[in-house]
Amino acid sequence: MKKSLSETSKITPLLRFLAACEGARRWAKGKTIKEAWEQCERSDWMLWVFMQLADTSGVNKELRLFACRCVRSPEVWEKLTDPRSRNAVEVAERFARGEESAEKLEKAQIAASAASAASAASAASASYAAAASYAAAASAAAAYAAAAASRAEQCAILRELLPLSKVLDLLNQKENQ
Repeated sequence: MKKSLSETSKITPLLRFLAACEGARRWAKGKTIKEAWEQCERSDWMLWVFMQLADTSGVNKELRLFACRCVRSPEVWEKLTDPRSRNAVEVAERFARGEESAEKLEKAQIAASAASAASAASAASASYAAAASYAAAASAAAAYAAAAASRAEQCAILRELLPLSKVLDLLNQKENQ
């Protein structure tokens, strides 16, 4: 078993282990895990780390909630004019919290897709909501939903949904696999 990572562990070797891009490794050089997580202003990098950890634990819930929160940003939410689209996001949030069944989630996704087909003016928004709320665990859907919120807001959401203590737990699981 390898040494446990802590807040004060340097992040660069870990980023190499996870095969992070050169830009992220350059930015993080010399930083601790805590410094990198707290100072990072690139939500796409943070989301990438999220996705690297997705197979180690139950972060699909956090990914779904992240996508839903991004869809709820005013820039996107106001474009969801059909109640079926908004309902899909709301059902996805409840599903992520364990308050809704997969069957109801699928029905909400189908309804949001129907809303998309019914109105050419809101087709992109409805299908966007359906994709983000139904398949947020997939990185493409989460990234697509995230595009509407500002990077700073996205980083704050990710830090809230995935606090440093959980990041460390997941990183240690991944490294010790």
